[in-house]
Amino acid sequence: MFLFYVRFNGLIYDAISWDEATYMIAGRDLINGLIPYKDFLELKPPLSFFIYSIPALIDDNSFIIFRLYGYAYLFIASIILFLIIKKNQNLNLSLLLVFLFISLMNYHFWLWNSTELFSLPFILLSYLFLLKKNFLLSGLMISLSTLIRINYSFTVIFIVFYILIKIYKKDYTFFNLYNFALGGLIPLFLFLIYFIHHDALLDFKISNFDIFIAYSGEHSLITGFYNLFKAFFKLNYFSWHIFLPFTILLFLTKFSNIKNNKILQIYILSIFLSIAASGHAYSHHIIQLIPFLIIFISNQDMNVNNYKNLIKKNLIYISIIITFIISSLNNFNLLKNNQNINKYHLHNRMIEKINDINSKTKILALDYLIIPWKVKSPRIHKITHTPSIFRNTTKSRLKPYVDNNIYKENYIDDIYLSNPDIIICSVRICEESRKNYDNNTISQLLSNYEEIYREENVSRWEYTKKGTIIIYKSKIEPKALKKFN
Repeated sequence: MFLFYVRFNGLIYDAISWDEATYMIAGRDLINGLIPYKDFLELKPPLSFFIYSIPALIDDNSFIIFRLYGYAYLFIASIILFLIIKKNQNLNLSLLLVFLFISLMNYHFWLWNSTELFSLPFILLSYLFLLKKNFLLSGLMISLSTLIRINYSFTVIFIVFYILIKIYKKDYTFFNLYNFALGGLIPLFLFLIYFIHHDALLDFKISNFDIFIAYSGEHSLITGFYNLFKAFFKLNYFSWHIFLPFTILLFLTKFSNIKNNKILQIYILSIFLSIAASGHAYSHHIIQLIPFLIIFISNQDMNVNNYKNLIKKNLIYISIIITFIISSLNNFNLLKNNQNINKYHLHNRMIEKINDINSKTKILALDYLIIPWKVKSPRIHKITHTPSIFRNTTKSRLKPYVDNNIYKENYIDDIYLSNPDIIICSVRICEESRKNYDNNTISQLLSNYEEIYREENVSRWEYTKKGTIIIYKSKIEPKALKKFN
């Protein structure tokens, strides 16, 4: 009840992130028979698409069902977290720490359904099973986690080394390692069969290994650490009322508590390093760390009555109460307006501004992909994450495909020539001339289009900026839809 109450307000925000609509489109494509990496390109491991296809099976036109589906994953993760921390704390403190977890996850820019969120039940189960020395199920769960978020491969490597050290010390046996490997290989083997059957094994390999390496190589490890610490700082600065009490709580917790829990050390350190190694270290990547930091806090006996524990309990209460108050105010305003939730959604408002838009309208969304998702516009290219098309790094990421004759070298130029009917964009991409975008190509593309609508403050972007949506309509007579490569 607490989870749904504090996140109820999140049902009205349909444009928090580019990624969410990208995954919604990919999930729908999967149930429509398209093969990941072969028929559409999105740089996430394959289980992500199957997970995102489930709400589309229920209703592929309902944003609310999709968002509630993410709430269910958070609920499951909360239950698993409770099962873990209740071994260290009494019932009341265990519930408080789970409420703290839910409160932190209620941060505005973490309300959307990210792969980080969907991976939490699996990575927490892998930790729980490893604690119980159920190596088969631990391997299975961490394999599923890695097939959603490939950065968990760091954790897999750390665990294998941990088991080998334990074997050397005669605490574990090679049979334990065998079970862990067996559990981990089962899901991967099934996906290999799937991609071999669909003649897409090379596409799978390039998307999950070659492009991942290229993506991680765009920034140095030092830059990755800098970006990660900057993300932590910004969370505590711009959203201090949510994150600062939690950060203080972490500093008050003795690091000696983790010395006897090598497994917890492995998970925290490996996930932290994997986020930094990606180089980008966006704030939503930190979602993967949050439950393990809660477990770290729970490792200290907080039942002892002393001044320090009193402060820690009060910090937990502060975070929960602040989240409850903010959510209550938002929910009150939502109910006061007595307006259908769908009326708040950007995609519904924008579609009304475009005359004669339908499922045959070719839309190139350089921002706000939620609109082509709603319209079900036809594909004019394979790239699902369309805001990345004109990034300077995109051609280098696609190079492995070009080298293997899967894409043409001028694939991006073909998209430029495909003559979409409508272009959805934003000020930050189409007008601000950002250095990481091919601004000349964007300008040339827009020269054949006229602006038909603009709306400011349609969304908030981390941490303080607000988005402006722009809709362009082609000046050129419609042409036949170009077949994408």
